[in-house]
Amino acid sequence: MEIPKKCVAKYHYRAHVICADINEDGLSQTVKQIGGNSQTLLCNLSDPVSAAKLIDDVYDIAGRLDLICSNAAIGFASELATTDFDHKRMNRLFEINFFAGLKLAKAYVQRLEISGQRGRLMVTGSENSLSVPSAVRGSRLAAYSATKHALLVAMEWFRIEQEEGPLELHVLMPGAVYTPLIAANLADLAAAPPELEIIMPE
Repeated sequence: MEIPKKCVAKYHYRAHVICADINEDGLSQTVKQIGGNSQTLLCNLSDPVSAAKLIDDVYDIAGRLDLICSNAAIGFASELATTDFDHKRMNRLFEINFFAGLKLAKAYVQRLEISGQRGRLMVTGSENSLSVPSAVRGSRLAAYSATKHALLVAMEWFRIEQEEGPLELHVLMPGAVYTPLIAANLADLAAAPPELEIIMPE
């Protein structure tokens, strides 16, 4: 059914997009592609205090925050029986992939409660959050997958806690996206097995 034009309200929103990352060159490219009202913030989420500081920095810049897309992640291949569980390396993995998402959510909720506003947080999980997809069984991603599974479960609990709170939570669970994380081990995209069903960033 066609909706009469007189019934369609026209709204024009101009988002103020703030891109935060450790990669300064990548930030510049992203902001250039977005154009308009966008800017960058350098941020290293392996620093345990950086997530909360990032929320403060955004509020200092924009005065409010309506949506956070939290998708920072690192990974490495390893076999559990032979892995050297280097404390520094594993801490960095969990700090970026798991704890940063929780810390962003906590700091965001505190700001929303003060302002009386509502907000929305989307964290990027993975197909590996639930199981071991057949396409990656040989990839030795146990440690990476553990962080993504932990993030999914924690966000399920966070969402329950926020049923009466100011924050809406969502978990995006893509398959293999051809970002530098995957491209580092798969320079030739044509060599990817079909079952991997690689998604391009666009």
